[in-house]
Amino acid sequence: MGGIALERRFAAFMFALMLVAYAQNLMGGGELKILTFAFVWVGIQCGLPFAVLLFVFRSLHTIATKLGWVGAQRLEGRTRIAFVPAVAGALIGSFPLGCLHPISAP
Repeated sequence: MGGIALERRFAAFMFALMLVAYAQNLMGGGELKILTFAFVWVGIQCGLPFAVLLFVFRSLHTIATKLGWVGAQRLEGRTRIAFVPAVAGALIGSFPLGCLHPISAP
């Protein structure tokens, strides 16, 4: 087993983990979809570097929100911060690492 099959299983595994977070209202459906495809693009070999970059960009975005530099949605006493800018930053940061590869048909 290798190549495409392994990459798809990795993305499916990550989707299952994130589905649990979605079920607990910890993330939205948009983030679930975007992150699933992001993990397909980076693949299993760069999943950890992508996750580290995602953590860094998410932290920076959260700090910028706390400082009032970017907006956030306030809903029922909770602050909701968009996750997509952090995903975009992590994907862009993955380019120099050589992690992104085209998705080919089976």
